[in-house]
Order: sequence, then structure tokens, then C-alpha cells
Amino acid sequence: MSKQSMKKLFEPDSIVVVGASEKEGSLGGRLIQSLVGGGYKGRLFAVHPTNEAVFGVPCYRRISEIGQNVDFAALALPDAGLIAAAEDAVASGVGGFFMPGRAY
Repeated sequence: MSKQSMKKLFEPDSIVVVGASEKEGSLGGRLIQSLVGGGYKGRLFAVHPTNEAVFGVPCYRRISEIGQNVDFAALALPDAGLIAAAEDAVASGVGGFFMPGRAY
């Protein structure tokens, strides 16, 4: 892995949380709140099918609709949506992604 690739994983300039939600206890919502509350200084986006924003973070229906390069994606979705979200992340040129809460 190149130094630039490693930076996208460990020091991303932009992050998208796919499956972001303001529903209490949702993993995507907790991720957004942790990033905002933890002082993340980069560009932060959320993906949600209907919301315009989640905890003040702008929402898009898909990563490909963001229209900007995204370094890292957290895919906090039920299993049924993971493959499509991962394919969208790859097609959109996301530098890296992970699926929190999954054991493989």
C-alpha cells in the first residue's frame, strides 16, 4: 500500500457514513455523532435514502451523488444493503471503507 493510500485510511480528509440515521441507537447515527463530537476536521457526509441531513451533516442518497472525492466510507447498513453500498463506494473512487459491527 502506498503512503497516500494509508493516509486515506488513517487520516482521511473526507468521510461518508452510509446508513446514517437519527434513530436512537443506530450505528450510523452514533458514528456521525462520534465524528462531530470528537472534533473531526475533514469533510463529513452522510448517506440516507430520504433525510436531507443527519445531526447537521448533509445527506445524499448514494455516495456517487456527493460529487466530491471521498477518502473513507463507513458502511453501517443491514446486510441486504452492503453489497450495493460497497459497489457504489468502489465505483465512486472511495479510498477505503469498512463495515462496523460485522465479524468475518
